[in-house]
Amino acid sequence: MLSNAPTIIQTPYIVLPVPRDLIPSQTSSEEPSPGCAQESAAEQKRTHILWVGCSDSSVTETDCVDVGRDEMFVHRNLGHLLSNGDLSSRSAVEWSVELLKVEHIVVCGHYDCSLIAQHENEAAHGWYRDVAKLHHLNDAHLSSRDIELDERDRHRQHEEVYVLAEVEWLKRQECVANAIKERGIKIHAFVYDREIEGCVQLVKDEKVGSARENGSCGSEVKGVSGVEGAGTVEVGNGKL
Repeated sequence: MLSNAPTIIQTPYIVLPVPRDLIPSQTSSEEPSPGCAQESAAEQKRTHILWVGCSDSSVTETDCVDVGRDEMFVHRNLGHLLSNGDLSSRSAVEWSVELLKVEHIVVCGHYDCSLIAQHENEAAHGWYRDVAKLHHLNDAHLSSRDIELDERDRHRQHEEVYVLAEVEWLKRQECVANAIKERGIKIHAFVYDREIEGCVQLVKDEKVGSARENGSCGSEVKGVSGVEGAGTVEVGNGKL
């Protein structure tokens, strides 16, 4: 995870609602024709989404899109962590991408995750080692930019950066990189918000990226992380 942490931390992004039809269901509402009566259920419905979420059973984030649960392969662990070398997570990714041929992968965190908030807890036996380092780097980045967040917003921003780091790690894995190149598999960064009982998506801010590449000045986006309270970040003046 940490190999590109500085890039992730400095990448501007925006937080948007997740439309319920963002990932279309493959379940047809039409009555089957007589000639298709023998078609198997496996052929009518296909698992086309790998959903990576947290083990917290109080989070019902998979309900944020209008897709049947039989269309998802759901993998959960402590803090939806993929990049720490866990064999179960690596196997879930390879199974879904190479055998199920999923078309979408969702990495979904959730705000107010106690596991992330206590990322340095030794009881986790090193599970969160990289997460703790990422948080320290992110805190240093915010401090260097004079961005002040209260405890609530800082935790929410940590969760967002953490999800983005997992997504970027996932994109670099060979089987996923090949699937992106060969068949256009899509990777989504979601965070579940109990306050709205739904998910938000984290999307790279292309306007800011283009302005930085072109040397433009004066463009603005709200917050380096898309979090209310992070302040307005001016592009091209060294504050981003």
